[in-house]
Amino acid sequence: MNSTDFEYSIIEQDAAKTLLNFISPVEDDNVSNATLNYDGEEFSADSEFEWLPCINIKSCDFFYIDWDGINGINSCLNNSTLRNCNFENCNLKYSNFEGTTFEKVIGKAISFDHSDFSNTEIFGSEFDGCSFSTCFFYNTKFSNCTFCQTEFTNAIFMDARFESIDFSKVSLKNAEFRRCHFLNCILPFFEIMHISYGLKEIFDNKDIQLKPVRTNHIVNCKVYLQEIHELLPIFFSDKDYISMANIYILEGNMTKAFHAIKHGLIYACQQKKFELVNSLCKIASVNSFRSSDLKELYHMDITTAAKKLNNDGVEVWDWEKSGITADSSVTWTPAIESTNSSMHIEAM
Repeated sequence: MNSTDFEYSIIEQDAAKTLLNFISPVEDDNVSNATLNYDGEEFSADSEFEWLPCINIKSCDFFYIDWDGINGINSCLNNSTLRNCNFENCNLKYSNFEGTTFEKVIGKAISFDHSDFSNTEIFGSEFDGCSFSTCFFYNTKFSNCTFCQTEFTNAIFMDARFESIDFSKVSLKNAEFRRCHFLNCILPFFEIMHISYGLKEIFDNKDIQLKPVRTNHIVNCKVYLQEIHELLPIFFSDKDYISMANIYILEGNMTKAFHAIKHGLIYACQQKKFELVNSLCKIASVNSFRSSDLKELYHMDITTAAKKLNNDGVEVWDWEKSGITADSSVTWTPAIESTNSSMHIEAM
């Protein structure tokens, strides 16, 4: 074994450095090793306040302060208020904002990754180019906020409330929504089908609309459910097995959802798309699949998965029990006939 047996990408190296800095933060030469603590104080634009890594802030109020380029990794800002404050190009990863209120805050290019927003209120605020990946939102209240090109990948929302929120331009990949309530909200038309859990709960809230990023095609829940079902052939030809699985889960057809996940895993392993493997496995683990189905996925032999070819040598997937057989070279139309036992796709 030599050094060439181990190769790590720049992204993997950066992620490892970020984790190491979280476990054992490296202090800047000009920063004291002592953690800075603030309790019950008030700060404005004229105050002398410097946001540093591992800072501990409790029951403080901040008004009309602009922060640009700060490194506030592993901060604690609890039971405090941020009002009319601006953040730009800031690193606030691995932080705790429990019990804090964000009022009329403008954030641009901020990383909040791996942070806790439990019991937090965020209202009248704007976030552009920010990342809330792998953040935890328990009993969090969002109201009258806009989010543009913002990531909520792997975020978990529990008992959260959303009121007058535009989520049409966010990424919700692998996010989970549990016992959440939506009022007058706009959700992303396609991205919503890439969450891991919570679709049924979301669509129980009738006061939502869905909109694609690039158009003004806004529809209510009823129309959306019809349109997204008619797009199944497109998702099939694009090998978007995550959307297919979630559509079937939303419709209560767990058999077809299982086969979408199964064939998605075969495709992902053959193409070495391991991020897709992770997403499909998460959907399988958090939704109500039978234990026998999960065992079948676990013991599935990817290397010997059979491929079928048509007369032209084009691969054809056989959807076994779900009753779908399709040739990826076919041009599809939205003509779909549904029955309780199978779905028949008609090609032009």
